[in-house]
Amino acid sequence: MIAKNIASLDWQVFRNNELLESSPILDLLSNPNQTQSQCDFFEAVVSYKLISGNTYIEAAYPSLSNKPSNTPPR
Repeated sequence: MIAKNIASLDWQVFRNNELLESSPILDLLSNPNQTQSQCDFFEAVVSYKLISGNTYIEAAYPSLSNKPSNTPPR
């Protein structure tokens, strides 16, 4: 129940105390990978944190760009 409630939160990104309406990180959070929705992803992250006491999220950079992507590296 805790993980489901946290996973259903709306994420916000701020830059210099200003709320951004759009951002590459918001795009990535809304579609974190090809097999999970945002809610599924964060429910899994929070569940693992609650069970193990630790969790990590690794950003994948499939090309030389400085933007992470939801596409796994090849």
